[in-house]
Amino acid sequence: MRILVNHVTRMTKGFICVAGVDLETKRHVRPVVAGKMSDLLLERYGGVFNIGAVVDLGVVNYCGYPPEVEDHQFRPRRAVKLADASPVKFWAMLQAMATRSLRGIFGDELKLCKVRGGYSCGWQGG
Repeated sequence: MRILVNHVTRMTKGFICVAGVDLETKRHVRPVVAGKMSDLLLERYGGVFNIGAVVDLGVVNYCGYPPEVEDHQFRPRRAVKLADASPVKFWAMLQAMATRSLRGIFGDELKLCKVRGGYSCGWQGG
């Protein structure tokens, strides 16, 4: 699976979360490993992940469940950075995938819930 990385989040010290777009299906993907993902997978430390990087994750196994429906387990040693997307192509991908509503992003399973005197949204999926 080849992805264009569009999210990199620092988690607890030494760990990250990464997400991107599958270049074939145009669906969101979050590469995951057993346990926590080390920040050593960042390009700055010799790894493959960086914003705008095109990464071949190798063979992945879908392991998602609501609300983390985009999770795909991969083997870090098999991941290869192929290229950097040009700023124009990266921005075009972001614009093409942008949605103006929460329902458009999360689907019909997202429900309005009353909480502590106000409202919030929650996952009502099965």
